Amino acid sequence: MAVYFKRPEGRPNWGKALHSLLPAAGPGAAFVAAASAAVAPAALAASAIGFAASAHKAIRDAVEAALPDNTVDERAWVWLRVSLTVATINVLNERGVHAPLDREERTAAVRAFLADALPLDGAGELDGATLINPAACPLLAPVRQRLPELLREVAPEHDLSEAQIRSDFDRLLRAATWRVYALDTPYYGPITQALAGPGAEGVRRDVAWARHADWIRGLFQRDPIFSPDEQETIPLSAVYHRLRCFWHTETDPPRNSDEAPRGEREKRLRVAHVADLHATLQAWLADDSPRADRIRVVAGGPGSGKSSFSRAFAVEAIEADERRVIYIPLQHMRLGADVRALIGACLRERWHAFEPDGGKGFEDNPLDWRAHDTLPYLLIFDGLD
Repeated sequence: MAVYFKRPEGRPNWGKALHSLLPAAGPGAAFVAAASAAVAPAALAASAIGFAASAHKAIRDAVEAALPDNTVDERAWVWLRVSLTVATINVLNERGVHAPLDREERTAAVRAFLADALPLDGAGELDGATLINPAACPLLAPVRQRLPELLREVAPEHDLSEAQIRSDFDRLLRAATWRVYALDTPYYGPITQALAGPGAEGVRRDVAWARHADWIRGLFQRDPIFSPDEQETIPLSAVYHRLRCFWHTETDPPRNSDEAPRGEREKRLRVAHVADLHATLQAWLADDSPRADRIRVVAGGPGSGKSSFSRAFAVEAIEADERRVIYIPLQHMRLGADVRALIGACLRERWHAFEPDGGKGFEDNPLDWRAHDTLPYLLIFDGLD
């Protein structure tokens, strides 16, 4: 069944909803009331309040009271418009953006920007690809293209490049689509049900892989580097330098060594190799011969860069888009004989439906999907010390 974007015609009672929301929203609430504010533009200022999961019921009740028979197309419109609103507002709250506007003024600017950049009503069809990575949806290209204009208007002194602005928006939009959906699955559930079909399970798995990949990217590109006082805000990607490595191999002595003493001729030669660590492991991955070994251990002393490398290499493999990448911090995994089952248990324990920064785990054991996948798997374990 095809799903299209159609603007709902009803008008929820926003006054009642926002009155209920006010006492529930706390200072830690991030993105909110935009959740249904997109249905009625006048209510968009509700995002200035902030949003807690416990307060979402007030907004949902207002929507259902005014729109008791929302069609799937109308729910798709609400979901995407809300997610866009949340992500765009959060772009203005990112580090490096110094907007001299208060929250209500920011919200009004976002409302006007989205209304002009993306009318959305009847603009296109929702498909599985949009669920996997909404930022890559061609329908949203005008928003991504014009987003730097919005920042020049509301924060003319910001120090972000256009590429950084769009990268932040892509990340925040992926997080927002899942936040909005997870906060009201009864309301938005019919969207995914309508998309269900022979390929629905494949879409669900692709979404799971995309969420895990986004979490891995965050370890390298978003999370601050380690510091004893935990005051650093710089991500690892900003300071990482490619590492070099060394290893030894043994070979037979050259044939012209017959004149050497017998004992010396029987000794194998030990050869040292020094190379770029990334290039060395990329060459290892590229070797798909039947006799190729499938395990590599990167060893080094404390602080030598093993964990940093594992994150950088994982992101490198994800961007190459030639393998499914699973990243497992070993401190979260139990050890035992059945490694496959233990990996699955570890990933399931770390799975949560509502995760703002991607997915640490999986709802199912992704190793069970291998027989039906066309891509090879790369498992990276960190913390073998």
